[in-house]
Amino acid sequence: MGKRYIPLWEIALGLVLYQLGLSFRKKAKVLGLLGKGVSHVAVWYWNRKVGKEGIKLHRGSLPPVIVVDETWVKVGGK
Repeated sequence: MGKRYIPLWEIALGLVLYQLGLSFRKKAKVLGLLGKGVSHVAVWYWNRKVGKEGIKLHRGSLPPVIVVDETWVKVGGK
């Protein structure tokens, strides 16, 4: 079995799940639930590759700026 093209959204989701604290195996399970059969090793490789190459992925690269809206709400002082 040769290499297959992994869509950018799938890799991005794997990276977001990493930021949420999921293990590589759990991230692979989530992607599996979406019908994408990837191994935890593949997800680990994506994280490693992004860290080393500064977000350059398979076919091109992401935009120079990614805007993320994140809101923290404290409830009961926590």
